[in-house]
Amino acid sequence: MNVEDTWDGHMRRAHIDAAHEQHVAASHAQAAPLARRAMLVCIALVCVWSIVETPWELNPTDGLTRFLALMLAKCLLLAVGAAAFFGVRYARTLFVFLCASSVFAVASTLPFEYTISHELFTLSLVECVCKVALVVSYATWYIKSH
Repeated sequence: MNVEDTWDGHMRRAHIDAAHEQHVAASHAQAAPLARRAMLVCIALVCVWSIVETPWELNPTDGLTRFLALMLAKCLLLAVGAAAFFGVRYARTLFVFLCASSVFAVASTLPFEYTISHELFTLSLVECVCKVALVVSYATWYIKSH
């Protein structure tokens, strides 16, 4: 077998190989529509919950600096969340990282919050559940689509 025979064989199979590659790419894209939708719902849920819990995070005795820091943090989280929702490159990974690190920070204080205020405990628990659901749905989507 020489180079010309190999080249001829490759050229005869080129359309079959191209069709197979397109089929594999399409099957990967269609493999995880439910996981993608679940991830998008969780992203929206985390963003909405971040807005909902804002009044409880504000304290009238806090100064302007704390208020501005809280608003800046909320705006950054919502901006990264919106970018993740609309599929901006690396935004989903960054948003999931922010949520996962937040879960580690908030979950460690849950027992203390329970002793102080059941209302704050419930708010933090819902936040943790939403963010853990996001991490799980992102991992599922990533594994199925790659």
